Amino acid sequence: MAERGGRRVVAVMAVAIATAGLAVLTVMGMASGYDRQFDRGVAPRDLVAIQLGLGVVFFIVAALVVWRLIALWHGRAGAAWSLTRWVVVAAVVWVVWLFFRVLQYAS
Repeated sequence: MAERGGRRVVAVMAVAIATAGLAVLTVMGMASGYDRQFDRGVAPRDLVAIQLGLGVVFFIVAALVVWRLIALWHGRAGAAWSLTRWVVVAAVVWVVWLFFRVLQYAS
């Protein structure tokens, strides 16, 4: 039984660190991406709005991941499956955010 508890702690810590890392990258990207002026020119207003909106959506999903991490930490039934779904959603939202962030900088 102690081995299962140890794996749970490692899983919770790994997902928490990964979520925190993506959140830091998102904050840095949003902080540097709100200005439309770049060394290459001016980014379209729509791309800036989409990039900032997706950043906010990512933070909402990241908060849900943390909520499910707490449930997993307490050993609630079904928490691992629910956590897996929210981690996948967070990863997809983050990749889409990253795409629009790169697209904004490249425009």
